[in-house]
Amino acid sequence: MGGGSAASTTINDSWIINNFTSDDDSRGAIWACPDPLACEGPVLNINRTTIALNSSPYGAGVSLEETDGTNTGPDVIIDSSTIENNSAAVSYGGIMCNNCGTLMVINSTCSGNFAPTGGCFGVEDDDDPQEISFWNSTITNNLRISLSGGGITNFDDDQTISLNN
Repeated sequence: MGGGSAASTTINDSWIINNFTSDDDSRGAIWACPDPLACEGPVLNINRTTIALNSSPYGAGVSLEETDGTNTGPDVIIDSSTIENNSAAVSYGGIMCNNCGTLMVINSTCSGNFAPTGGCFGVEDDDDPQEISFWNSTITNNLRISLSGGGITNFDDDQTISLNN
């Protein structure tokens, strides 16, 4: 997903499982706005979907980023979905946010993900913080092995992450 204009992608009632990347610059099973494609506010909706058993250096389940530094990354809604048992060699086993747009995780589960940093979810950097919120969601049994945040890691001192039930 990416390009020079706003685009919308919806994933419904799907299984995204057993995907693998090993290139140092690669991301996970879903990579929204990969470099060098610029994003200008595209929307990604993931509904009633399981994202599991994926492996990559960063953001093994879902990677949300805008890397050219001129725009805000994708706006994402993950609803009634499961992100589980994903493994990242460097950071963020479940979901990675790097200059991402608004992220809302609703009625979903993030469980059993593994990474040295940020087992379930992590914010790497965000030049222009957006809304990041989890609503009625479960974050459990995620593992980090070295730096921080088995469940959630936030390396951006300007970013707020809301947890709501």
